[in-house]
Amino acid sequence: MVHYVLGVTSLKVICAFLLMGSLQGIAAGVIGDPPVLRETTDTFSGYLFAYDGNFALDGLVTSWSFYAGSASNADVAGHQLTPVIMDQSDPDGWVITGIGATRTVLAAGFYAFSFDLVSGSDMAGPTRTFGWYDGSATSQNQGTISFDRADTSVGVRDFWYDGFPVLNKAYVTKNDFTGANDPFGWAGGRIYSVQFDPPDPVANPEPSTLGMLTGGFAILVWLRRRTSAVR
Repeated sequence: MVHYVLGVTSLKVICAFLLMGSLQGIAAGVIGDPPVLRETTDTFSGYLFAYDGNFALDGLVTSWSFYAGSASNADVAGHQLTPVIMDQSDPDGWVITGIGATRTVLAAGFYAFSFDLVSGSDMAGPTRTFGWYDGSATSQNQGTISFDRADTSVGVRDFWYDGFPVLNKAYVTKNDFTGANDPFGWAGGRIYSVQFDPPDPVANPEPSTLGMLTGGFAILVWLRRRTSAVR
């Protein structure tokens, strides 16, 4: 008779297998750029920006993070930011589908907040991206999020409409900040220190992630039965 013993090494392998499935769901959904100190912040007030990418997964947006202030401007105390979700499928403009809670910055540095839906929907998906408004429903301020000028094909864009985001309104692009920059230019690519976390992977896991978790659980059950047989 062949005996199967579930040792420490086997447990480690299985735990790693399960963890791989969980991490895959998390890593696949993050969009944006690392929230670190960068070159500068916007000098204009009350602008609406959106990331030139999209969520890879369906699900609910739960949290976001950013770096406030920059190497050239750390005076951002009291600034406010309002997160939004926008749909890119309308050829006439990007539509606001969700508005989150306005957040106030106390000083320069890293911040992480829950999205906390205020109106609309917090659903993400392949046609949707994140954005933010420099201000609140009652006031506006200069830019808060740190950014670098860079040669990038995935930057951000701002919009013609001035004022607090309006749910279900289509916004027409004013500037698309992508492509090359010279040392003194501001019209090319921009990398902002802001990320939106993946849609809730527990409520809406990827098929491959679900397969990994199910497969890992099945292996655990099989090995448990084998070890029980030799006791």
